[in-house]
Amino acid sequence: MFSSSSAVQHIQEAALRKIIIFSQEMLIVAKQHEWEALTEMSVDRQKMLESFFEKPIAEHVIENIQTGLKQIMSIDQDIVKLADASRDEATHQLSQLSTSRHAVNEYTNNGVE
Repeated sequence: MFSSSSAVQHIQEAALRKIIIFSQEMLIVAKQHEWEALTEMSVDRQKMLESFFEKPIAEHVIENIQTGLKQIMSIDQDIVKLADASRDEATHQLSQLSTSRHAVNEYTNNGVE
């Protein structure tokens, strides 16, 4: 049978693993450019993190928690890089579309028949 502190440690580590796995799932969604789903997942993960930190962290698991949080932060950095690249690509495509639209307007407005 678990001691009280051992049970708390087990629960906290399991909760953190769940958040890390969820963060990894968020990265997969980001790689698929599913930004709306990612936004919803981000809200859900925020709730998970808030719930996790509502309870005091057992002192003997602090190091494990720090390691887990570093993993989450690393995953978040990867997600941000993907989002930035996607935004840059969308900006580039919009710029090309605008240039094309301008060229068509010039062509049609100059009376070329």
